[in-house]
Amino acid sequence: ERMSRSFEALAQAAVFFGVGEFTELDRLDALTPPPPDAPVFDLLLAAMAAYTWTYRCRPAKECAAMALASHARELEILTADNSVISVAALMPLAYADREEAVAGWDVSAAEAHRRGSTFDISGVHLWRGATLLHRGELPEAVADLRAAVEDQRVFGSSEIPRSYTAGFLASALREQGDVAAAWTALGEGYESAAGTDGRRFWLESKLELLYAEGRDEEVLRIADDLRDAYAWALNPALARWRSGKARALDRLGRSTDALDLLAEELELARAYGAPGTVGRVLRELGAL
Repeated sequence: ERMSRSFEALAQAAVFFGVGEFTELDRLDALTPPPPDAPVFDLLLAAMAAYTWTYRCRPAKECAAMALASHARELEILTADNSVISVAALMPLAYADREEAVAGWDVSAAEAHRRGSTFDISGVHLWRGATLLHRGELPEAVADLRAAVEDQRVFGSSEIPRSYTAGFLASALREQGDVAAAWTALGEGYESAAGTDGRRFWLESKLELLYAEGRDEEVLRIADDLRDAYAWALNPALARWRSGKARALDRLGRSTDALDLLAEELELARAYGAPGTVGRVLRELGAL
């Protein structure tokens, strides 16, 4: 039974890599936070619930509470899985603007180095970099993400993790104002297979680069692709295509459509409730 629950958590994680349908995660909707003495296999499921809830835009407080419940016994969960499930345990805290995310990545990094696993170390560099990017700590994010690029080269990683890294690194470089370097970084990754979350992050980054170059019609096409292919990624903390599309619509003279789209995004941001996400969408709205 324990192994069955462990495999169940990994099967749920695989949905984000394009294996299976997102509706398969519906069973996590009714999950409640496990007690502190719960077996590690139950902690794995709690982490996947927190991650899934974050994508579905359940309130940030609920997502963070479930994620923290998976951290029982000083993140024992990392001894069971420090590469895939660790992301599910920590990124809901990052998107909810919780400081525990950074501390959690420090624990994950120590465990990865203890094991001497290039794969695990690569994952820490990738997702700690994504956490720092979300927090606006750009030099530190770029350093971690460049380290992830090298880790993945050494390990021979597949296109899916490389698409995540390329998308995040390109976003960080663009936010630093280096659009040319951002395009180079994006090109070193891959637009991975349809349905994968790595492709979604890669496309979100490409959308912003196209906007930076004034290619508004292309922005609209990518935004519509993201809307149609990734309807399950509702949360504007991690799915920002509405903002990019709204800016492009405004520049094309379709201000009413742009404001309507941002009003939709603001409603989602307020439902989620993370201050950083609400603030970002309000700034986008104010800029129009």
